[in-house]
Amino acid sequence: YAQNLGYSLLPSILGYLLVGSIFFVAHKIRKSLSHLDFMLNVSGYVLAFYVTLRLHFFSPDPLIPNFGMGLVLVLVLIAGLLVYALGKNSEFLAALAMIFLIATALFSIYPQTSFVLRVLSAAVVAVLFLRKEWRHLLMVSLFLVYLSHFLWLMGNPVLGNPLGVVDAHHNNLVYLFVYAAIYAIIPLTARKETIPERFYLSVVIWNAISFMVLVLLVVLAFYEETYAGIFAIIAVVCLGYSVVLYRRGTREFIPALFACFGFMAMSVSVFGYTGLPNAHLLLALQSLLVMSMALWYRSRIIVVMNTILFLVILLIYTAAYPSVDSI
Repeated sequence: YAQNLGYSLLPSILGYLLVGSIFFVAHKIRKSLSHLDFMLNVSGYVLAFYVTLRLHFFSPDPLIPNFGMGLVLVLVLIAGLLVYALGKNSEFLAALAMIFLIATALFSIYPQTSFVLRVLSAAVVAVLFLRKEWRHLLMVSLFLVYLSHFLWLMGNPVLGNPLGVVDAHHNNLVYLFVYAAIYAIIPLTARKETIPERFYLSVVIWNAISFMVLVLLVVLAFYEETYAGIFAIIAVVCLGYSVVLYRRGTREFIPALFACFGFMAMSVSVFGYTGLPNAHLLLALQSLLVMSMALWYRSRIIVVMNTILFLVILLIYTAAYPSVDSI
């Protein structure tokens, strides 16, 4: 209300006084009402984040007009919450800090800044997983990073913009590769006995699905003429990383999953370079390459995936195109 009346300093002072009061009450009742103490601390950090954001963001006449200074203050608050979470060994508070960081990325009007903040969030969470084994934090981060990138790609309706694809790509495809690489490093790390193998499988699958969906959207929006090269790069990276994982011998199914995603990207790339119906011959020959890797890995997953893809290719060819002797 005070902000709408044209005051800029008074709302911030009142906000921080209220935050301080909440933390003071939480400190006083920490022994007698520990659950309420926890809830008050969480509420205090949420309010502190909101008040700090209002120093620059969401204000027509902000108290701090410089974007860089406003961003630094928000990041200092998030860093403080993260340090507090580590001190308390609280995965929930760490997740709250990462939610604040992703939200800040969405509130930024500068695309490169928002991309860097997402990369920072993914990197911090990956380090915390390796140190603390915080599985839920890793999955929350994975979904939020890709979801926030999707929202940016759709014009960032969070800021009240009309829903629609952004006008320029701002090299966002590069950052998609960086997100995917950070989360893909997790299976390469030494296996922790306390974490089941299915968790690593979930990270690989959801990372790959989210990455592929967003890459497809970006390609349809900005790279319809050059998508073959993009998917060729994805194929080379996935297959190369699959071989590295297999030679490390630390995972049973994950190298095969990376190989499957790599061959799917290779199929798209072949289609992009040759078109139909000529692509069918190369795709059929690609199946021989897939089977050779399946034999090398002794992987039923690759055999099943290759069989499905080959049957789909065969059905499309026989149903939609005239017969070509060589094919």
